[in-house]
Amino acid sequence: MEKHLVSRALRSFCKNEGKQRVADELGIGIATLYRKIKKYDLEHEMSELS
Repeated sequence: MEKHLVSRALRSFCKNEGKQRVADELGIGIATLYRKIKKYDLEHEMSELS
């Protein structure tokens, strides 16, 4: 469930508004967001958005 929420937030906000907005929307810190991206192997989603 958490992986899905992080993934959806990345797709929704990251491209135009940045990772800080993603973290804010999820109610977590930016460092926590980076840990979750690594934990759930979502780096590929980050590269697709660039």
